[in-house]
Parts: sequence; structure tokens; C-alpha cells
Amino acid sequence: MSEQVNLLELTKVTKQFQSGEQKLEILKDANLTIFPAETIAITGPSGSGKSTLLGLMAGLDRVSTGSISFEGQSMQDWDEDQLAQWRRKHVGFVFQDFRLIPSFTALENVALPLEIMSVPAKEANRKAREILQRLGLGERTHHFPHQLSGGEQQRVAIGRAYVHEPDIIFADEPTGNLDPNTSSSILDALLSLHQNLRTTLVMVTHDHDIAQQMSRQVSIKDGQCRIANKGMLSSEGGQG
Repeated sequence: MSEQVNLLELTKVTKQFQSGEQKLEILKDANLTIFPAETIAITGPSGSGKSTLLGLMAGLDRVSTGSISFEGQSMQDWDEDQLAQWRRKHVGFVFQDFRLIPSFTALENVALPLEIMSVPAKEANRKAREILQRLGLGERTHHFPHQLSGGEQQRVAIGRAYVHEPDIIFADEPTGNLDPNTSSSILDALLSLHQNLRTTLVMVTHDHDIAQQMSRQVSIKDGQCRIANKGMLSSEGGQG
């Protein structure tokens, strides 16, 4: 049996923030290995560091100590341009507040990552239309965000995240602003695309039912990362 490749690996990661005269430690010597094509829920109390962890993994923030590597290559020495290039090619984001461009149609919003990657407009629009169709928005391609419901806007945001077929999707409370029925349909959309494209999905959520549907659950409490079910996560050296 061949050894499984590590997609993203955090080694003894600590994150501190300056708070007045004191340093506030959010994460403490956290170790986390993420594999290709898996789904992970990151859970924990409000303010526990869930979004901080997501931001570090996505290269949007820098660790205080420790290291993060992608496919075995350390990201610690990458400059901002290298990190931005990595995100454009390998990463997709889904946010709680959608973050669609108001003056762009659904099609234009979804096609944007491809256009940034210099994909010809005709091909970018074809792929965007295809993924919107898959998300049940085939009839809404030329609607602007203000003409769409919250659930439809989030589906557009999901299409935008997946359209360039990245290696990993970071979703930060993607159902947080939605009612239970809409939340369920959004989760179905995410998991359906995951099944088709086999993109790793890392989701921050406070919803226990959503977390249960992920293949692994990572909980954060008192700065410590803990595994809630099978997988590879440990925390060492921090204060409990």
C-alpha cells in the first residue's frame, strides 16, 4: 500500500497577538496533517481560534512560531507575491458573507478566478456556466447578487471557489447567515462538488450536525487542537 501524501501540514504552530502590554496566545504548538480529498470540520467556542487557524493554513496570516508546508514544501519563506500566486492556483474560499462583487453577474463572479489566471474569456464563461448549472443556478447566470436570495448567493460563492478546481477549499462558517433549510442545501452543494472534484474541504463551523458530516473533526479549546474522531491531529507542548 503506497504512503499517503500530505497536502498541508502544520508543525508546532503557535500564533500570538499583542494585546496592550501582553501577548495573547491563540494557538499553542498545534500539529495538523491534511490529506488530499478529505473533509475536515474545525469546531470550538467563539473566539477559540478557528478562523485564525484557517487564515494561517490559507497563507493569509503568518505563524508566530512553527511551520506550515504544502505538499512537502515549506511556505515559511514565501513572500506575499508567492503566497498570492499559490492561493490563486491551489486554493478556493467560501465566506459567511458571500463576498460577491455587486456589479458582476453570477456568471461573472464565478468566472473571475479563471480570468485572473488568464484563462480565455470564452473558456472561463463556459466553465462558470457549467458549475452554476451543477449548482442549480442555470437560470440565474445573468442575475446580480442583489437579485439573488442568500442561499443562491452562497451557491454562486461556492461556484467561484471551485471553478478553477483548486487543491483545497477553506470555508469559514459558510452557513452561518442562513436558515436551517438553506444551510442544509448549501452543505449538500459543497459535498456534491467535493464528491465530483475530490477537492479537500476544510470548514470552520459551529454547527454540530454539519461537523458530523465531515470525515474528520478538529476541535479547538484553550489554544489546543484536538481530534474528535479518527485522523491525524495532535497538540503538544502548550499549556492546558
